[in-house]
Amino acid sequence: MKRLLAIIFTVIFVTSLSACGTDKDMGGNGTDNNNSIVESGMANTASGETKLSADEALDIALKEAGVTKDSISGLENHLDRENGVLVYEVEFRSGNTEYSFDINADTGEVVDRDRDLDY
Repeated sequence: MKRLLAIIFTVIFVTSLSACGTDKDMGGNGTDNNNSIVESGMANTASGETKLSADEALDIALKEAGVTKDSISGLENHLDRENGVLVYEVEFRSGNTEYSFDINADTGEVVDRDRDLDY
């Protein structure tokens, strides 16, 4: 009986610890500012790694939007395939504006952009 209780306790303990982690473990910047970066497993393609990292794609989007990293919230940044091309879909808010960019993961070219104002 003691052995069974020990096994159950161990399973519960390990399971609860597996849910623990930091934003840094998830590929973020380790700060607690409600921004998260999600990179899908699509970075490893048949042709190899993408030339651009998620952080580099974010830098391009911030430059295009004319805002700083400190002024954004609600960041989403992930790889997707658009018309057979890998792109980073970068979305964030700054002030009353929501920005969305598709950035070619190999060339860094901004292939699509959108800006919505909230009134």
